[in-house]
Amino acid sequence: MPKSRRPVRICCTVFFPRKKDDGGAVIDFATEKIEEVLAEGRLPILVGGTGLYLRSLLSGIAPIPEIPAEIREKVLARVKAEGPQKLHAELVGTDPDYAAKIHPNDTQRNARAAEVFLATGKNMTWWHTKVSIHLRRMTLSGSVCRSRLTSWSRIWPVASV
Repeated sequence: MPKSRRPVRICCTVFFPRKKDDGGAVIDFATEKIEEVLAEGRLPILVGGTGLYLRSLLSGIAPIPEIPAEIREKVLARVKAEGPQKLHAELVGTDPDYAAKIHPNDTQRNARAAEVFLATGKNMTWWHTKVSIHLRRMTLSGSVCRSRLTSWSRIWPVASV
């Protein structure tokens, strides 16, 4: 098989974000690798990972800046002391649209909304309107994908594609 027709496999399973909320780093890494494969005229195939990362890759991610550690710690201390419901009640006042989308008991999302607002002065709804698309959309019909995967599996019977 000519080299240009061979599938490219890039192992991203060893990539772990440095921080719990460093989704942007994952998206940047994946975008760079996908663009490299596309530039070579090859078809990237994405498998595994989380739905959040895949949605962010295809639909974009809000460019929320890094939150200072002292703000994050302050918010987490409040969650432990007062519970996420208190943060949610405040969120109703600062960002009613986002508050309507999340449950008052959702510790992670209520804390994130609070820390973003404290650090930036902008609420989550505002940030979500600033989404940047990282990757141009590519769609292939299921039959084309099945055809390519089937032919690759005959060539690379032991490899997972």
